[in-house]
Amino acid sequence: MISCSMKQVALRLEEILIKECEKIARGLDVSRNRYMADAIEFYNQHHREQQIKAEVAAESAEVAEASMAILSEFEDMELY
Repeated sequence: MISCSMKQVALRLEEILIKECEKIARGLDVSRNRYMADAIEFYNQHHREQQIKAEVAAESAEVAEASMAILSEFEDMELY
């Protein structure tokens, strides 16, 4: 089992958001705290994935540009 330290935080949230979290947490049979922690973890993972996708897209664009430059050089060689 992995041991991790826990920190306590205070949040100010709209009442409607808290009520919705409580309702969903009850339906899932988890504590409100566990539900909110899972939601934050899910949201963080989503943003990590978006960041990785953006990095891969940028690197792919660089590779495509370099590949086109090399292809152009080969095409120029074939003309001679």
